[in-house]
Amino acid sequence: MSLLFAPRQWLSIAAFCTAGLGAGLSPALAQDHSRENRIATAVEIALPMLAGYCAVKQGRGKEFAAGFAVETITVQGLKYGLGDAGINRRPNGGDRGFPSGHAALAMYGATNLARKCLPQKPVLGALAYGTALAVGASRIHTRHHNAGQVFSGLAIGYFANGVSVGVGPGGMTMGFDMNF
Repeated sequence: MSLLFAPRQWLSIAAFCTAGLGAGLSPALAQDHSRENRIATAVEIALPMLAGYCAVKQGRGKEFAAGFAVETITVQGLKYGLGDAGINRRPNGGDRGFPSGHAALAMYGATNLARKCLPQKPVLGALAYGTALAVGASRIHTRHHNAGQVFSGLAIGYFANGVSVGVGPGGMTMGFDMNF
């Protein structure tokens, strides 16, 4: 694939992202009105949306959805499962801070874009990774998370891209394969 999207597809992508951002941002914006948090939330949603669009176009929709589900279940399971543990305490005093969900979701999208949508475009892949890292840095800067919480979220988002699923006559299979 020479380009991630053909020029005529950008209008569809913009409409898709606008709808998703509107739905996803409204609850987050009601809780925190800081500009940096709004931008991080928008990027946290936009990166996986672009990667999901690409995955569907490439016929990898089920694979993308499986990795997305693993990322989300892992993050939310840890946040709620750790309860009042110190590792789960946010620097701003809040709870359910481990791991950073913003960082995990942004890295899931960035890794999928870089590894599967843009393998022949390393500069664009690096830009996607850099954008996810900027989301993580913003979470530290705004005191929503500490560095360990952000690093853990980034790792979960990265490794969730190795998940694969299959459904056949013998049932459902899940696997993990990631080349470094």
